[in-house]
Amino acid sequence: TGQPFSVLAGQDNSLTGVGLDRADLSGDPSRAARTDPNRDPVREWFNTKAFAHSAPGAFGNSGRNILFGDSLSSIDMSLMKDFRFYRENSIQFRAEAFNLLNHTNFNLPANRITQGTYGRITAAQDPRILQFALKLRF
Repeated sequence: TGQPFSVLAGQDNSLTGVGLDRADLSGDPSRAARTDPNRDPVREWFNTKAFAHSAPGAFGNSGRNILFGDSLSSIDMSLMKDFRFYRENSIQFRAEAFNLLNHTNFNLPANRITQGTYGRITAAQDPRILQFALKLRF
C-alpha cells in the first residue's frame, strides 16, 4: 500500500486560525477511478465528491489518514571496487544507482478541497539517478 493521507477542507471552518481542518465525509471515498476502466486514476485518485466543507465552527468528520496514495517501488544499488597502489593507500571506484528499474513513483494527490487540482496526482518522484565517484584513501 502507499502512504496514507487525509482530505482537508482547505479553509479555517473551525475558526481556530490553523487552517488544517479535515473535510466532512458525505459518501463513499473508495477509489472508483482505479476500478473503472473509463476513468483515469491520475485525474481522480479518490472519489472527490465524497467530501464536502464542514459547517462553520466544526472541524470536519472525516478520519485521519483514511486514504492511501500509490505504492512505492524502488531498488537502489551500489557497486564498489578498491584499487590498492601503495601500502594502505587505495583508490575506490563507486557506482550507485537510485530507482534502478526506473519505476514511476507518484506523489500523493492534491488533498485540499479548495485546490484547483483537488484529487489529482500532478507530480512524481525522481526517475533513475546514476552517480559515479572516486575516493582516495590514505
